[in-house]
Amino acid sequence: MAFLDFDFLGPGRVVTDVVSTVRFVVPLRSEARRDPWQDESDVFRRLRLFVDSYGLSNDDREAFVGVVEQRREAGERFVLERARRGERLFEYWLSPGGAAKLKAERDWIASSADRIRRSLGM
Repeated sequence: MAFLDFDFLGPGRVVTDVVSTVRFVVPLRSEARRDPWQDESDVFRRLRLFVDSYGLSNDDREAFVGVVEQRREAGERFVLERARRGERLFEYWLSPGGAAKLKAERDWIASSADRIRRSLGM
């Protein structure tokens, strides 16, 4: 299996690539940003299946939650900066309810950190 996304191509850590991928394909994100049919327990089952199938190392699993937060923060800055510049797509995404979705994402990652670690076998 392969996922190719050249939007953010550049050298980096394996765990960063895995986190970036699972945020979208698992999807590892708050209920506010998941499809209604996606049960949270299924999210964690799919996360474990993905990282086990990928063969993510124990060191990368240890770093995983921190990288999730780093990627979330970088994504939020990306959206907010573009909205601040007046880019219409990002302004549209933020209103109405976009800021609430960003907050929900922050809160969900913080409250789910232990469950994410357990899903990774840590």
